[in-house]
Amino acid sequence: MNSCVKEIPDKMKLMVFGINGKVRMRFAGKPPERTGYMVPEGKELAEYKRIERILEKWGIDDRNVMRDFSLGILANETGINKRNLERYFAEYTDIGFREWKNWLRIEKGKELILSPETMTIEEISDILGFQDKCSFYRLFRKQTGYTPGEWRSTGGHPEMGD
Repeated sequence: MNSCVKEIPDKMKLMVFGINGKVRMRFAGKPPERTGYMVPEGKELAEYKRIERILEKWGIDDRNVMRDFSLGILANETGINKRNLERYFAEYTDIGFREWKNWLRIEKGKELILSPETMTIEEISDILGFQDKCSFYRLFRKQTGYTPGEWRSTGGHPEMGD
């Protein structure tokens, strides 16, 4: 397992792999908060758990995260039917595929920003498969509350400077 995953807080690990704490609580018998949310059972639940395990394994490989990828590419590389992946994100998680994908890439970006090889933010943005530096900045700030430059200058602890 790579060092990036070990540093992710438990709650965020669950989100990275397509399921967050709310979903876990739902399986403990609490009613869903979102209207129309389907709590899978039986074979469907087993299939979603299988998909979750595959995505967890796929998501920790830097080669997968350090590029842009589509739902189709993810389906081909994991051997999961594309329709099953669509249903997994729509019915089993509280996040969509695009949000999951961007979360993975920003987490890797946080690691790269602090790496000893001093790459520019634009180089990191390119490595992670973002269309342009602005998209990376916007998503980074949305996810962390800080700019990539603030993240770098504080060693990943921008809240300490507040």
